[in-house]
Amino acid sequence: MTNIMFVVDEVHKFCTKNNIPYYLNAIVTVGASLRIGFIGISQRCANVHNDIIASSEYIISFYQFLDNDINKLKEFLGADAEKIKTIDYFYFLSFSIFEKKIRFYRPIAVIE
Repeated sequence: MTNIMFVVDEVHKFCTKNNIPYYLNAIVTVGASLRIGFIGISQRCANVHNDIIASSEYIISFYQFLDNDINKLKEFLGADAEKIKTIDYFYFLSFSIFEKKIRFYRPIAVIE
């Protein structure tokens, strides 16, 4: 079997923070064991189902300013997630379950 990557942009439109379709949840929670990867993209992490965030190996977030979104990040990443509201545009944070810490990054340079 080949590897598959399932990418859902605006994932909050396919599930809510309280409801997730059965097959999407199956891909998110057990897909890795079947060699099915998942990338969920959303502008508002507060509107994303907990199973998606809890099953993530990596979380990347750009500037956030709404308390709901910051609190959702803090729920999973700890108090350092509060710093996301103080970073400049295009800077971002990255969290890995393997390192168990938040790293902040500068924008990637454009080479012309």
